[in-house]
Amino acid sequence: MKYLNNHIPVLSIFILLLSSLASAQTLSISADTTRGCGKLTVKFSYKPQSSSDNSWEWNFGNGQTSSEQNPQKVIFDSDGIYNVKLILNKKDTIESKGLIVVHPAAIALFTFADTSSKTSFSRKFTFTKAAADTNSYTYVWDFGDNAAKDYTEQPVHAYSAPGLYPVTLKISNSFGCKDSSVQTVGIFETFDVPNVFTPNNDGNNDYFQVVSDHNEPLSIEIYDKYGTLVFKETAPTISWDGRTDSGVDLNSGIYFYVLKTAGSSASSKQCGFFYLYR
Repeated sequence: MKYLNNHIPVLSIFILLLSSLASAQTLSISADTTRGCGKLTVKFSYKPQSSSDNSWEWNFGNGQTSSEQNPQKVIFDSDGIYNVKLILNKKDTIESKGLIVVHPAAIALFTFADTSSKTSFSRKFTFTKAAADTNSYTYVWDFGDNAAKDYTEQPVHAYSAPGLYPVTLKISNSFGCKDSSVQTVGIFETFDVPNVFTPNNDGNNDYFQVVSDHNEPLSIEIYDKYGTLVFKETAPTISWDGRTDSGVDLNSGIYFYVLKTAGSSASSKQCGFFYLYR
């Protein structure tokens, strides 16, 4: 047998080093999950759990501590990197640096604005994020009308007809955090309806006229102040001369109208009052 400095057997030193290394390797902290987005709930344990163990002092780096042997519900509700420490039997300290990582949550908020022009129903959609959010994102927009999906941050989408459409945005940030949201977007015909007209045959403002900007037929019903239907029509353009269907001139006064599209998607409706003055 070889000796070190003629006193300590080399084999004994080797066995001692192996024993120390094995002891250091077996004292380790375990977590059922270590990565998350926005908020993370973690179960902790350490190995091995010797029968001689009698105290456990955990510090999770998030302001929480525990004296349980295996803490089952530790909540990390702020993004950051957390070091976890365990003092075992009031003497052995085990620390795992950067064990828990919580990434900023992805939040799929968006707004939309009307960008319609004549003969079009279009909306501009914009993904919104916090000013301090510097993450990069991928986007998937579904506009709810069976059209092709869009993958840009601020798409403009043209609808073919009025209606209510469930618009879905799915996002994923650079950490792989995902989110989605749905908003119902209403696409409605807008009508330019006069609030007064003067059917006195002077060639000026003699007709109550409404034109559809989107080539949809219009249906109108007009009622007097008593709720009596005095006129109704369905046509691409409404042009009324102030007479009943039988050709009788109506008196001056306030009248109520119900106007809506009458095409394949009659979902736009507008009601209001106007003044007939002779």
